Amino acid sequence: MKKVAIIVDHGPWEGGTFQYNQCVVDAFSELPEQEFEKHIFYTNSFWKNYLSNYNFNLTELKLSPKLKKALKALTLLQFGTKFRKALLCLLSPKTASVLNDKTFDLLIFPSQDTVSLFIDNNKVSVIHDLMHVYESHFPEVSEGGRTKYRNILFKGFCDESKAIIVDSKIGSEQVQECYQTPATKIFQLPYLPPPHILDNEPVPADFDQKYDMLPQKFLFFPGQFWPHKNHDNLIDAVKVLANRGIVVNLAFAGKKDYNYDKIAKKISEYGIGNQITFLNFVPNEYLKGIYLKSRGLIMPTFFGPTNIPPLEAIFLGRPVAVSGIYGMMDQLKDASLYFDPKNVVDIANKMETLWQDEEQRAILVKNGEKLVANWNKKAFNDQFVEIVKKIVYS
Repeated sequence: MKKVAIIVDHGPWEGGTFQYNQCVVDAFSELPEQEFEKHIFYTNSFWKNYLSNYNFNLTELKLSPKLKKALKALTLLQFGTKFRKALLCLLSPKTASVLNDKTFDLLIFPSQDTVSLFIDNNKVSVIHDLMHVYESHFPEVSEGGRTKYRNILFKGFCDESKAIIVDSKIGSEQVQECYQTPATKIFQLPYLPPPHILDNEPVPADFDQKYDMLPQKFLFFPGQFWPHKNHDNLIDAVKVLANRGIVVNLAFAGKKDYNYDKIAKKISEYGIGNQITFLNFVPNEYLKGIYLKSRGLIMPTFFGPTNIPPLEAIFLGRPVAVSGIYGMMDQLKDASLYFDPKNVVDIANKMETLWQDEEQRAILVKNGEKLVANWNKKAFNDQFVEIVKKIVYS
């Protein structure tokens, strides 16, 4: 019997990586009981409660924010593997002992965890994106030493891990290009919407009361106000349509942080404040209700290779329009409209279609149903199990 473990770290407040962890945990539960002894190491109280419904061996891992910050700083010094392992033994003997337990055949790190560089064991690392290389002009991935840190981190993953998991074909190609990683070492596992979208949970009874500020008709864009999310060009596109006499309402979900003040100022200057609703942070249990009430999702991001929100909308039967970049067209195929995120008029045109072309909307929804039929929870879980088996038995 093979002994395997997953290390889950991020909480609900950390967005897409947390949701990815949820999907991986669910897929991990599908590993055959007769072949695998399954363990999960968790780092916060949320996961302790969340995992109680699964039949796993659970162990709390003491990865404090202070320790993680120290490991990140030490990573930038580029010590060798043996010295890094010794440092973890000094800083957190219990963590080192747990993660270096040689009785484990495989440790899986789905959160791009720095601590994985400080252990000496068979491991699988996940690389979600390399936008610090391909979109390095955005400060959120380049300032404050982020580019150097991410390159050291991901190079370490590629050199020291038994395997790397990515989201797409282009994600695999980028890892090969950046870190000279053999293609045979990289496995593709496309994203899946998180459980609060997939598991057919009802919309909370107080949804209408809590979100009574939503207009009757609107397009939805969930995303923090990072520059790369491209709210800037989206607002310009709303203004283009307003000049055509087409009034499109948008609802934004995301903390009023990062680039928010700039966006709010532009909206005010354009005089379109009555067309924009700021929802602030939306708890997972309410997101489904917002998607279902919306006309669809529009996502002008500059980052990829692929993204989760368009899948959320499609799985809930909503039409979408997204940036035609990196692996997005391969991910969503004919279930989405595509535009150049740098081209405001192109964004406006696709937004207009999504807003009022009922025939095209119906086509997108029908194509989305075909997409869901081919890539769903069972398909994701089956592919994950197949990947783990290939790695463990190789």
